[in-house]
Amino acid sequence: MYYSNSIKRIRELIKEKYPDVEPADNPKDIPSHCLWMCDRIEEMPAGVHGKPARWIGWIFGSLEAIGLIENKDSRDMVRSDKAHLNLLGSDT
Repeated sequence: MYYSNSIKRIRELIKEKYPDVEPADNPKDIPSHCLWMCDRIEEMPAGVHGKPARWIGWIFGSLEAIGLIENKDSRDMVRSDKAHLNLLGSDT
């Protein structure tokens, strides 16, 4: 699964601040849409590389826009997935 550590943390952060939110395909409701996107990323088949990265980037940007995370948080989350994704160099 793509970004498994990031997705787990995103869900935790959203549920901490918005405990009653449920996943929904509604971009106007950022927390619920981010949860929905996390669900869809988990369903993406192996070998699909660009789409999961774009989607996780949209989620991070959206959560930054509503003040739930900072850019450092998104970097740290992606780094936690480093071994799984094998995308970052060894000097990060």
